[in-house]
Amino acid sequence: MNARTSMSGLHRRLRKLESQMTDGSGLVPHSAAWMAHWRERFDRFLTTGDGNAIQGMTLDFVDALLARASRP
Repeated sequence: MNARTSMSGLHRRLRKLESQMTDGSGLVPHSAAWMAHWRERFDRFLTTGDGNAIQGMTLDFVDALLARASRP
């Protein structure tokens, strides 16, 4: 098993775990309300620099940010 396969498996397991949980806001990961909540908090972080705004940010939201940034 190579490192890429190992990381892929770990990533998949983390996503599965996140999907079974809610965050501090009580929102279910992957829902539209959840994405809107984290977008607002990330935007607040960018405008104010307040690190507390992104505390608890999930892997799925980070993946969505990276995907959006890689689009032309």
